[in-house]
Amino acid sequence: MFAMLAGLLFCASTALAQPKEKREFAIHYRFDKIDVDSTYMDNAATIDTIRFCLTHSVHIDSITVYAWASPEGGYPHNVWLSEKRAAAAKELLLELAADTTRLNEGKIKISPLAENWPGLIELVERDYRLPNRDRLLRILHAEGIGEETRKWSIKNLDGGYTWNYLKRHYMKQLRSATWVCVWTSVGAIMPLEPMKDTLLPPPVGLGRKVEAVRKPSSEFTFAAKTNLLGDVVTAVNLGLEVPVGNDFSVNAHFMFPWWTAGPYGNKYALQILNAEGEFRWWFAPGEEKLQGHYLALQGSGGKFDIQWDHEGCYQCYYRQAGISYGYSLPLTEHFNLEFSMTLGYMGIDYQHYVPAPDYSILIRDNFGAGTFHYWGPTRVTVSLVYPIYLKKNKR
Repeated sequence: MFAMLAGLLFCASTALAQPKEKREFAIHYRFDKIDVDSTYMDNAATIDTIRFCLTHSVHIDSITVYAWASPEGGYPHNVWLSEKRAAAAKELLLELAADTTRLNEGKIKISPLAENWPGLIELVERDYRLPNRDRLLRILHAEGIGEETRKWSIKNLDGGYTWNYLKRHYMKQLRSATWVCVWTSVGAIMPLEPMKDTLLPPPVGLGRKVEAVRKPSSEFTFAAKTNLLGDVVTAVNLGLEVPVGNDFSVNAHFMFPWWTAGPYGNKYALQILNAEGEFRWWFAPGEEKLQGHYLALQGSGGKFDIQWDHEGCYQCYYRQAGISYGYSLPLTEHFNLEFSMTLGYMGIDYQHYVPAPDYSILIRDNFGAGTFHYWGPTRVTVSLVYPIYLKKNKR
């Protein structure tokens, strides 16, 4: 079941006879989490600004916390998520205002909103330009149907492509955008220099307009990785993957174990130099970039020297090409786990060696050389992936 991320809307008001001023903020939630993580996205800066406003507001009448989920997963679970996240937001406010007497539990009201369909409609009407735009909007605006039926209709539009597109481009905005409106008397809040870097795009689904906005931060993401199956057999390896647009990525991987052991260093050896590249198409992307299902064109080549006592002593050069399928899923807060298999062709030029009884020399076997051709599964990986996010604000 997919978990929905929710948003918060905080409204603090002063006496009605006084002028009022508005501030906007955003809190983001991690996938399938109900707590506020200060290390996630822009949360640290936003929390500092909320604390600043709460501390310097002369008077607060009330705060209403609105929480919602994007239209993924089941409705009961979305209701639960919005309730729990609204409660977590309330606890956050009380914690941030702990050093003042201006805010207490009785002044905070929570209002879970479950699924934010109005926000999705707003985003589609504003930005969606694919050929099936009209069909999608008819489903979104359809009256007299339940939300589960609406989801089912979108998921079956164009074989699921539209639903995956919405997940990649829009759902995260619905889950992660959190809006805070602080109403207070003019002059009650000190000049808010910290807020210059925390104003965010207008919230979706609430019909509010914001005069001063900042464009969303752009993210350049890449991931470092290692194939755990190679690591287990001491085949040290390292990979790097970089997204290309929203649905593609380029993956490069290198394997370089280089050790020998035993008499004269000739009894045991594992020496590999391998380089491979992939161009990946994420046809069913997941919650974040470099997550979900992908297909790839893969090619690799290199050399290896494997020696194991008298039984197997080979030096080989090889090349490989094929089509890969893979799936990457979140493992922990900071790591993904990736599974993949490649089907294709492998050609190996091999030379057999026979060690001397004391392993002092290796003797070439002139009858043990040739080329081996193979079609079928050529590679299986189970990789630990560490995504890295670099953000740059666009004003």
